[in-house]
Order: sequence, then structure tokens, then C-alpha cells
Amino acid sequence: MRRKVIAGIVVLILVLTAGIFWVSQQQKREIPEDALIFEGDGEGQHLVDLVIQGEDQILYMGQILLKDSSPTMEDVLLTIDQQEPGMEIVLDGEGTLQRINEMGDNWTVEIDNREIKEKDMGQIPVEDWQGITLRYSSEL
Repeated sequence: MRRKVIAGIVVLILVLTAGIFWVSQQQKREIPEDALIFEGDGEGQHLVDLVIQGEDQILYMGQILLKDSSPTMEDVLLTIDQQEPGMEIVLDGEGTLQRINEMGDNWTVEIDNREIKEKDMGQIPVEDWQGITLRYSSEL
């Protein structure tokens, strides 16, 4: 009987600990004042970290808040193009990244350190807390 009571208390403590951990993980990051904001359908909020890396330097590093239920890489890129001075991003009619500033189409897209093969930026979904890297190489 005593072992059952002790086992019950241990299980209760584990459940409470797991619940507290889960709640702490569900809290959203604070949105920085300098984050760029994409105003989509307003049905969700997704904060992503973005780095645009040229061959010799980082061209952009910051956060973008996407107020949309299903944001895509196209939304991220259009937000940078429209709101960040000195950044010109061009997509073709099929959503393929053609150039950033003076650098041509030799870009790779990585989300959470995984290279994305899809070329249509409108078909690449982004989610909250993702790390996105656009990396240029003249040798691709």
C-alpha cells in the first residue's frame, strides 16, 4: 500500500513537471522593435530569423514577423524587398529567386540548416521560430 502511494506521488510530480515544461515552451518570444512585419491575413503570427549571406559579407540579418495563417518564403522575400532600404529582391513570374541586389540566381535556401530544393518561393512554407538562410555562391 505504501509503495502505491509513493508511486502515485512520483507520477503526480512527473506529470506536473512535464506540464510546467510544456507551458514554458509554448510562450512566444518577444517581438523586437526592429522586426520587419508582413501583414497577411492576420490569422497567425510567425516570427522567423533571416540571414542573407553574400560570398564575402552578410547582406541582411534580422527578424520578420509574418501575420498570416500560412506564410511562405515569397512573403519573407517581398517583406525584405519592400521594407529594408538597400535590399532589392527580384523573383520571376514563377516565384524563382532571380537576384538579390547585384547578385544573380546562384542562391541556396536553407531552413533550419536544411537545404530546400523547391525553387518556387511561394511553395515553401515557413513556420514560427524557424531560422532561414539565403546563401550566395558564384560557383553554383
